[in-house]
Amino acid sequence: MRLLASPLRPPGAAGDHHGVRRLRMWAPARVPVRLPGHMPVLGRRRPWTRLAPPDLPLDDPLAAALTGWGSPAGGIALVLPDRLTRHGAATLLAATRQVFPGAGPLVLLHRGAGGGSLLRTLRRESRGLDLLTVEMPPGASGAAAFAARDLAMAAAAAGHAGLHEVDIDADGLAWTTSWTEKAFPKDRPPLDEGDLVVVTGGLGGLGRTVARRLAERLGVQPVLLDHVDPTTPQAQGRLAGLRTSGLPFVHLPVDVTDPEAVRAVLRGVTRSRPISAIVHCAGTIEGGPVRGIELPDLMRVAAPKVEGLRAVLSAADPRRLKVVLAFGSILARVPHGNAGAYALANELLRREVDRLAATAPGPRYLTAEWSIWDGAGVAAESGAVAVARQAGYAPIRLAEGLAAVERLLAWRGPGTNVLISEESPDAITSRKESRHERA
Repeated sequence: MRLLASPLRPPGAAGDHHGVRRLRMWAPARVPVRLPGHMPVLGRRRPWTRLAPPDLPLDDPLAAALTGWGSPAGGIALVLPDRLTRHGAATLLAATRQVFPGAGPLVLLHRGAGGGSLLRTLRRESRGLDLLTVEMPPGASGAAAFAARDLAMAAAAAGHAGLHEVDIDADGLAWTTSWTEKAFPKDRPPLDEGDLVVVTGGLGGLGRTVARRLAERLGVQPVLLDHVDPTTPQAQGRLAGLRTSGLPFVHLPVDVTDPEAVRAVLRGVTRSRPISAIVHCAGTIEGGPVRGIELPDLMRVAAPKVEGLRAVLSAADPRRLKVVLAFGSILARVPHGNAGAYALANELLRREVDRLAATAPGPRYLTAEWSIWDGAGVAAESGAVAVARQAGYAPIRLAEGLAAVERLLAWRGPGTNVLISEESPDAITSRKESRHERA
């Protein structure tokens, strides 16, 4: 293994011109919401259309709470469980086809399955939609289910326009999400020279650049996983650039959504050393309006994000794994038209990381939801940076983004997800909402 010629410096050290002077880090914060004191009764109630996937149990408390549900305007109630299965995704897409201005609200009630990002994108694409997302914790009681129902009923009866997102906790209290600024970690990441760091999407512009940064700064050995055919001219050029750098790396061509294949290719490199960190950059970007998304498209875009992370984790020893850093997107929080499938894929990634942190403790887990990168990645290569800037997203400068990655590897919490952008998501959303209403 090649030893670095210069001593390693901790992130943010004096003279480090690749700091994060302009970038800011935001963490979600809960804000209380007042629940209605009673079920509103405003004249005649019209029954709602209730949609649920076939794998939702018949005795599900939330489904039971919706029995006989109605409101003056009527509407659609979509019920999903704690995970978004293929059946659930199909039902979610079916609901987006049935809502239109004047048809009453679409209310999504779930216990962790997600889907709010897709609805936010739908509203961005279509004016006049009344959408509400209500989330309860897994295993929520009947009381919480009835609280969620009452909140949805009150919002529907009041005719609230636009999208509202509310969490109902186990005690039946309601919360919405705001954002608070956090300082980037200043500690050195818990990685030693020579540690194996798996980087998925490793031959992509972003994965390759991140891997090189970590090798140069921390002396780790990146293991690049990528489905790209290594014999193509583009892949050959990228591999040649890495070899010319003299930095140690291993490239393993593999489909990260195939757990057996991932375990097989990693078996050889992990015989002598365990995997110390996973930087999950893999992803597929496909555009198109929400109402044009087909189920296979949705599952294909989500697979590298969610199934890819699970596959790599299945090949790592959780007792030796130190850090899991997943690359998400601001689009899961602040929507942009024609990016619904990608927004949902990143929402599902964040939710998967949160579950892992709760059920598989050991490494430090973090999802970083980035604004668009300028200088690396598919968006930069496709010319989407200028479009994103016009849409209100401040692009991340490459040097600052790489410095932020290094610092985020030292994240200790609290929480397992942050958003990286020059502005708060609240400010970006407010500005985009104003533009949307004027359009």
